[in-house]
Amino acid sequence: MASTGSPIPDPSANDSAADAWLAAASDPAISEAAALVLLRQSAMLAVAIEALAKNRAIASARKVQRALLLHAHTPRHVWLPLTRNLFTLELVQVALSPTVSGDVQRSCEDAVLARIRTISLGERKALARRSTTRLAAALLLDSDGAVVHAALDNGRLTEAGVVQALLRQVASPALVEAVCHHPKWSVRREVRLAALRNEHTTLAVALQFAYELSPRELREILHGSLLRAEICEVLLREIPESE
Repeated sequence: MASTGSPIPDPSANDSAADAWLAAASDPAISEAAALVLLRQSAMLAVAIEALAKNRAIASARKVQRALLLHAHTPRHVWLPLTRNLFTLELVQVALSPTVSGDVQRSCEDAVLARIRTISLGERKALARRSTTRLAAALLLDSDGAVVHAALDNGRLTEAGVVQALLRQVASPALVEAVCHHPKWSVRREVRLAALRNEHTTLAVALQFAYELSPRELREILHGSLLRAEICEVLLREIPESE
């Protein structure tokens, strides 16, 4: 039966502690549980973390890989390859951790985005419901309406993400319709202005949103808007008459 590894070194012991960290991390008989205990220590040194990542006894364990990504002292050349090994939902769990560094979070998000077109519909729905701000915004452009609706309900989604999605040429009619009727996002001024620039916004919605604008504001919004020409004509004709 494998040992649980060396005792946790005393971080106050300076050079001797470094040797102890390295010995514990390099132990060929170390168990997964012991490795996880080591990685929960904020004082663990980078050199020991690198040794642990190379330790064949536990290097391939997914929980250990996830813990390596989460540790503040893990060197970049150690954690970066790990983002290619973990499952999509594991990457999201790491990215959502409140203690993970910004660089690790972005790399995890990049890895997820690189797979987004190949993962299953069910997995995309799960991601849309619970993912980072950046991933939720990206999933607004998904081809499936259920994914879009789930992303709109994600508590981490920001108004900026919704606006940016509406202004993308690849924004789908389903996204525009969902946003324009969403109880949270449809009442936001910046979201409404973005909808008035999107070619898929319907006349009924455009009229509703435009009535809150002055004729001057409306003309500024419609300048360069992708709204259909006939809708723009109706808006320019109707809005001044409402004042």
